[in-house]
Amino acid sequence: MDCKLSGCVAAFLVLCLCLAAGAQTDLDPLAKSPWPKWGQSMGNAGVAPVKGAQTPRVRWTYDARYKITTSPVIGPDGAVYFSAGDRFFALSADGTPAWQFLTTSFGNSTPLVGRDGTVYVGCAVTKRVLAIAPPSEDTPEAAVGGARMDSKWKYKTAGAVQAPIAIGKDGTIYAACDRGYLYALDAGGNLKWRYKVGEKVRGCPAVAPDGTIYVSGSEFGMTLHAVNPDGSPKWQHTGDGSFDFSCSVGKDGAIYACSMWGEVVALDAEGNALWMHEFAEEDAEPVAALALGPDKTVYVSCADNSVRAIEDGRVKWQCKLGAQPSTTPAIGADGVLYVGAKNGKLYAIEPQGRLKWECATTGPISGAPVIGPEGTVYVGSEDGLLYAIGP
Repeated sequence: MDCKLSGCVAAFLVLCLCLAAGAQTDLDPLAKSPWPKWGQSMGNAGVAPVKGAQTPRVRWTYDARYKITTSPVIGPDGAVYFSAGDRFFALSADGTPAWQFLTTSFGNSTPLVGRDGTVYVGCAVTKRVLAIAPPSEDTPEAAVGGARMDSKWKYKTAGAVQAPIAIGKDGTIYAACDRGYLYALDAGGNLKWRYKVGEKVRGCPAVAPDGTIYVSGSEFGMTLHAVNPDGSPKWQHTGDGSFDFSCSVGKDGAIYACSMWGEVVALDAEGNALWMHEFAEEDAEPVAALALGPDKTVYVSCADNSVRAIEDGRVKWQCKLGAQPSTTPAIGADGVLYVGAKNGKLYAIEPQGRLKWECATTGPISGAPVIGPEGTVYVGSEDGLLYAIGP
């Protein structure tokens, strides 16, 4: 075998190994970082490729001067991006401010960082999706300091965009709005298609390995929509429960979703039920979207002050907390879960369901925590501070 051919074979084998291991490759549309979007992956599994904080030590805080109700994300250089008030913040990994973007819209969504570093964020009041390029060496210093900067593009939607932004393998941006539409936008901000869900959408669309997009309404939504990459309907699932939050998609294409009415369901790629779990206890219903572990264990924050692990429709364990959890769990590479609560505390839970540690903020936590480089856990609080905890 000649050198060129052997080199091609080697490169192909490396690519296959990377894909098998779930590692990011040059084909991934997301930034090469531990947490580039809500739910970490295109399928919203919520699992980081690195371990999270092992201690509750607060490394630093940043005062945004507005309540932080969404999740941060991590850029390819370790920068931390998040929305608060009428602006979008970018911090260096050590907590120093890097730049800001004035969106003029309160209620911005959790952003997404693309492979080229472009940041995509939805705006509520102005009903737009923005594509923002981080400042370059040619950007005026005043703009970096917080004045308005020109976006790469912006797209006007029919309603407020508060759902986290999603992305497909080909770089298509998926954004959902409160008027019940799912939009597909190309890299230049042009509309490819829009799909009518029928109700407000507040959850992040999930994208399966085959490109199928899954989305449901957030107000008593009974239907989970499966949409083909060309915008045509694939199937709809209407079950006994509802689908109120973002769903997650496994590597095998199975879909997992939970309902505020007390159900967790698993469906195959054709929309057929694999299993369903109903909480028999009173006031034990899910309060946020679930997270999906590599072994298909589902982790759910519940209204009875607990986090539960569910496998094949059965509860493996439950961990009681000092208050009602309020966020989707974030899962580290070692299986430790991180979840925020209404009492302002961030809890770390060991893979066996035992409480590992807790860390207090001075306001309720409503945006899910994320895991950054070297295991730092970032979480925003309604006290207006972004916290960097650990590692």
